[in-house]
Amino acid sequence: MDVNSLYKGLPYIIIPTLVAPIHLRILCVLLRYEEYRKMQCYKIMTHIEVFDCLIIPYYICQGLSTILKSQLTGLTVFFGSINASLLTCIVCMDMVLALNRLKVLCDVKYPTAIDKVLQITIWLSGAVSFGITLLPFAGFKLSEDEFELRADLNRPWTKYNGIYLSFVPIFCSLITFFIYLFVCAVLAYKRIRVGRINTNAAELRLLFQATLRFVGDSGVEVIMFIMVNLTPGHTTSFYLRMFHYMALLNFVCVPPLVFLILNRSIRERVLGFNMYQIGSTVQVLQVERMRT
Repeated sequence: MDVNSLYKGLPYIIIPTLVAPIHLRILCVLLRYEEYRKMQCYKIMTHIEVFDCLIIPYYICQGLSTILKSQLTGLTVFFGSINASLLTCIVCMDMVLALNRLKVLCDVKYPTAIDKVLQITIWLSGAVSFGITLLPFAGFKLSEDEFELRADLNRPWTKYNGIYLSFVPIFCSLITFFIYLFVCAVLAYKRIRVGRINTNAAELRLLFQATLRFVGDSGVEVIMFIMVNLTPGHTTSFYLRMFHYMALLNFVCVPPLVFLILNRSIRERVLGFNMYQIGSTVQVLQVERMRT
């Protein structure tokens, strides 16, 4: 173990370890309370949060492989294959969330079954992509110098699996972009024509939260797509590490922060307090002091 490897590998371990409890707490809140289980937008967010939780083990394994210069008996490649498929699933699920915002904010009518079909399709496509990597025809490997995960181009199907992992997120990102562009145009028209937006403030906050999530997820995918397809040195460990660091920050660190900052009800339940209850308790204590 050398200092340079320690410096490169520690972020993979420290950041997910610190953030993982928050992810799990948010997921528990989304699954526990009926108000979130009833709303379609929160159902979609729950799927995304499950994906976020499932990608965390890969980064910890990647950090250990980088520091110890070890394959970890194949664990890093195994979880890395899961990670690659789930990052694509997250971007695709962002599109489903955008469709939900279109339905709610623009009063676009379509059957709820469409959302369910899309969600099932995303899960199945991710499972197929991951399943292919378990076969000897496609997959990933660790670079020989710094043990960073990379595609195993010596396997015949890796190229085709890479098309799914690269082009599907870009396609879904474009659709999501135009959906949010249309939603913003409709809201701006209402503001100009009517003078105000007749929409619940909570729905607007959810729109902002979903849009931020989309910008981060798709931004990382676009940057990685450009670097992989237009940069000749994208297979070097330096570029691979940049890919992994970007994904680590965006898919592991940013989502819980967005939840806690923009979603008050989630924040209060995750942190275990309610501002209204605290305010009422303070008022009661003040009254009791005045009486005494």
